[in-house]
Amino acid sequence: MECRVFNKTWTARYLFTEIGGKAVCLVCGAQVAVFKDYNLNRHYVTKHAEKYNNLSDQERVRESGALRAKLPNQQRLFTKLHISRDAAVKTSYVISHKIARNSKPFSDGEFIKECFLDSAELICLEKKEAFENVPLSRCTVMRRIGDIARNLELQLQHREVNFDFFSLALDESCDMRDTAQLLIFVCEITTDFKITEELAAMQSVKGTTTGNDLFMEVNACLDTLGLKWDKLPGVTTDGCPNLTGKYVGLLKRMQDKETEIDPEQKLVFLHCIIHQEMLWQEL
Repeated sequence: MECRVFNKTWTARYLFTEIGGKAVCLVCGAQVAVFKDYNLNRHYVTKHAEKYNNLSDQERVRESGALRAKLPNQQRLFTKLHISRDAAVKTSYVISHKIARNSKPFSDGEFIKECFLDSAELICLEKKEAFENVPLSRCTVMRRIGDIARNLELQLQHREVNFDFFSLALDESCDMRDTAQLLIFVCEITTDFKITEELAAMQSVKGTTTGNDLFMEVNACLDTLGLKWDKLPGVTTDGCPNLTGKYVGLLKRMQDKETEIDPEQKLVFLHCIIHQEMLWQEL
């Protein structure tokens, strides 16, 4: 029975108590999952015997009682620390998300933290330690943004089973280093007409950027998200020849893919995507 039931004599003998079905040391807070005399005795002998062996039985009872009386305060302290730690991590994710949405450098997280600390000194000095615990280093912000991106991708995959149809918007342009970037936006609709629009992927295309190269990237993106070609009725692109080419362009390759699956299905091609820089030129 000692494997299942906590023996109350262990409290004075080994300075343990039962919390949530586990034996918890009153001195250091260590937990022992299995209620066995040997397990509790081994912990006591190896960790605390040197300090408490000289106590008499009555002194041991009083000491265990005093330690038990302090236990609720210790547990509340651990709970507060846990809540504070969780809040710091959540704050780190929120700020990293805003950095990504506003296209700011990852290193801006460190600058934001400096602003937090300077503001805390002037407004709420008692909260300065909480701001110090918010991780916002460049590497941390990079990891947080990666976690958010993977989470969005998983959400999109989980919602895919409820989609009846989806359309794509594709844009291929070069970045500051002349590397072609293919942006793949997906717009999906359910049976109850709920619409979801997301940036599904941004694929870096190195080397050639022919229609076949871009098609391979689009096909890989759809496979990753679990999207089926037979649910794709329309595609929107800009006017680049490698996208709209009549014989070897991306749209021709996509139409060929649809024809392989269903000869009767025809893609609807729309034009065009308005680039942000073109809007600035108009202004």
